[in-house]
Amino acid sequence: MSLSRPILTVLTVLTACRPDPGAPQYPTRDAWNPTTDDPDFVEGDDPYEEGDERLSIGVFYEGGFSEELPVDNVTRHLYVYEETFSIGVSDDRYEGLASDAITLTGAQVWWGGGVHWDEPADLSEWTTMHIALASTDASFDTWAIGMSDGVTEAQASVADLGFVADGSWNSLDIPLEAFAGLDLSQVGIALQIVGESGTAGDSLLVDGLYFTKD
Repeated sequence: MSLSRPILTVLTVLTACRPDPGAPQYPTRDAWNPTTDDPDFVEGDDPYEEGDERLSIGVFYEGGFSEELPVDNVTRHLYVYEETFSIGVSDDRYEGLASDAITLTGAQVWWGGGVHWDEPADLSEWTTMHIALASTDASFDTWAIGMSDGVTEAQASVADLGFVADGSWNSLDIPLEAFAGLDLSQVGIALQIVGESGTAGDSLLVDGLYFTKD
């Protein structure tokens, strides 16, 4: 099942407008020291090991990495479009010490947000996006994950990728070739999430986001 055209329209409009980021939206956390044996830290299904090639974009992930392009609110931003959701912290996690809870703020006809970079980055050597998702709310049965190179807005339906809002963690390994037509050497939006509708209070947990070379 593919997403209906309104999702694509919203994605195109939002990436063209590049809304103002406003105040930082990502929750502030205490830094995790990987040299400390913390019994509360969850390694996840594929823990980072020294020598692995793994890219973090600085949000929705607490594990190790070989390269990072962090959100700094200077040249790399996490946008929440039109305040359509809030971001909080949940103890229910896939990896790390917490996951991020995206909670819809109203009965809007669309919602969305994303990680935008002022200067495009070359991700052409990276092949797979990994992300873990969980929800019990039916409004999250159908939505899209996208990326953009500034010209092409490419997206993939989470339903087509196997996500089910059944309360369990769904770990998705998304080949970047799923984002058809995207120029990976000129990525300006590394992650975009957009949905058509929802009810205030509906929540989606996001965790374990990183890229690998497979």
